[in-house]
Amino acid sequence: MAAKIIKFDEEARRALERGANTVAAAVKVTLGPRGVLEGARPGTVLIDMSSIGPHTSKEVAAEARKKGVKFLDAPVSGGTGGAENRYRRIDRVQFLEAIHKL
Repeated sequence: MAAKIIKFDEEARRALERGANTVAAAVKVTLGPRGVLEGARPGTVLIDMSSIGPHTSKEVAAEARKKGVKFLDAPVSGGTGGAENRYRRIDRVQFLEAIHKL
């Protein structure tokens, strides 16, 4: 079977780059030196409203658990489109239910 060649235009390449930079920034600000987890105390609730993927969120949650920090994955309403349009909110009822379960 012949390999399939996929070409990206410049706009697609920039979008991929922005996405990679967003994930890297979210991880750095949370797990990096002087990041959120470094200064968090046991019992702290870390609410992640980023649009990073589930695999990365699970990794961050695992690191949070090691420090006794509770982790709530609460992505922005509307997915990445909601984030790009600055529609940053989560459903209040779902939030309260999730906090109660933590």
